[in-house]
Amino acid sequence: MLAKAGDLTARKLLDRACQACLHSAIRHRRTFGLWFQFLALGSSPSLGKTVRNTLAETYRGHSGYFEDLVAKGKSSGEFHPNANSRAVASALVGLLEGLMIRQYADAKLTDLATDYSELVRLILDGISAGGK
Repeated sequence: MLAKAGDLTARKLLDRACQACLHSAIRHRRTFGLWFQFLALGSSPSLGKTVRNTLAETYRGHSGYFEDLVAKGKSSGEFHPNANSRAVASALVGLLEGLMIRQYADAKLTDLATDYSELVRLILDGISAGGK
């Protein structure tokens, strides 16, 4: 995505990355239960360490990319210089997973696409140097 960024702002890139993760989650909605079973294997005496290492690598990949985009926005003056890149990345990734859990439990608890998009907007508004 960064290679094809052209003149897109960090905010637009970050929003597009979040939307890509959201659309992937929606496409794989039928497998949410399997994902949660995989997470539960993290407490297994025989598989736990392997599962946790796999999870850590997955989260590092998503978070690292998002952190890079926040850092890009900070260096360009688009985002507040004191925005914590790791915290923003963790929030964006964690929000999607949390909403996935809520929807898995009861689809009436959340509208995954609408709620995640709105929360992403609020976070990006919050870190934007110009207020939006």
